[in-house]
Amino acid sequence: MIKVAFKRSLSLISKQAAPMLWFKPAAYFNVKKYTNNWDLSKPFIVEMTDYLATAHTCNMIANMLKDNLHQITDRHLCFALLRIWEDDIELDQSFNNIIIPIVKEFVKNFDRECNQSLANLIQYSAFLKVQDDALWQLFESKLVKERLYRYIPLKELCKVAYAMAEAGKGSPECFGNIEKVLIKHRLNLREDDLELAKIAFEKRPLGSQLLLEVLGNPTGDFQAMEQRERERTQKKIQQH
Repeated sequence: MIKVAFKRSLSLISKQAAPMLWFKPAAYFNVKKYTNNWDLSKPFIVEMTDYLATAHTCNMIANMLKDNLHQITDRHLCFALLRIWEDDIELDQSFNNIIIPIVKEFVKNFDRECNQSLANLIQYSAFLKVQDDALWQLFESKLVKERLYRYIPLKELCKVAYAMAEAGKGSPECFGNIEKVLIKHRLNLREDDLELAKIAFEKRPLGSQLLLEVLGNPTGDFQAMEQRERERTQKKIQQH
């Protein structure tokens, strides 16, 4: 049964109130692994989603996540942040003190099976203007050090690049890896993908001239583009 922390909106009440999480270290959450959908019953998944959809404050969402910490999935977490962003819910103290620490503990355990959730959480964190450096370092580590960018679908990777650029985040190595994917799969980029990628590399000017040419004309003569890139590289070497 789902535990919920607010009495007026829902009928199921947690009998024992958990301590306020902002007095607890991150280890308090003790999330050893993420929970998959198949670990839970379908009624629970639907019920939790319905309750998250009913909540209308950050505190309500935070308490719901906290009280059901070892039963929620990464998808529930994504839906919670999506609700906050789409419904323009005010970010109160519980957002930074409860929700973000929970997000961090989950992200630590992400692997390639969580590629969609990783992409979603990066986007929602950017759009909600999350300033938690530790969270952004985790995202960077997952994308670069653990190389999870390889498992994110092309369309979602363009959204990730756009979101990170909007937030002013992402190292040259991170954007360099994204560039390689975009160039390799240039013929699969759709118009909206190209637009997001262009904006991302305009805001974070970490892409090569070759990438900019590819984004401008993905079906163009790639060998000619590569030759021009080699000439530019050679010219730079000669200048130094």
